Amino acid sequence: MTDRRATPPRRRPSLASGLVVVCVATLFSLGIGEAMVRAVAPQDLSGSWLVHGPRGLLMNRAGGEVRHQRGDRVVRYRFNGLHLRGAPPPPGVPRVLALGDSFTFGWLLGAPETYLG
Repeated sequence: MTDRRATPPRRRPSLASGLVVVCVATLFSLGIGEAMVRAVAPQDLSGSWLVHGPRGLLMNRAGGEVRHQRGDRVVRYRFNGLHLRGAPPPPGVPRVLALGDSFTFGWLLGAPETYLG
């Protein structure tokens, strides 16, 4: 004779535990991917100094400082309240506006090394 003991019914995992497993697996995968990118091909860490103006055009940010990195060269750009690079002009001093491209801006240059500096 065989022993026919009642086996308890198998419990299905809840939806919450399934979501937890998916979230943990996703975070683990993203962490491994981040570690691989940092080890194999590290990225330059730069902030953005461009913002959209009222008409949708890109312009420099108003105020603050931004870190810009290209390879081993790291530069900090400082912007005044007029969306221009550098310190705010002192009162009573004539102002000169220089228009141009990356040479005038001083891309990857400190403020004293720029064309205007």
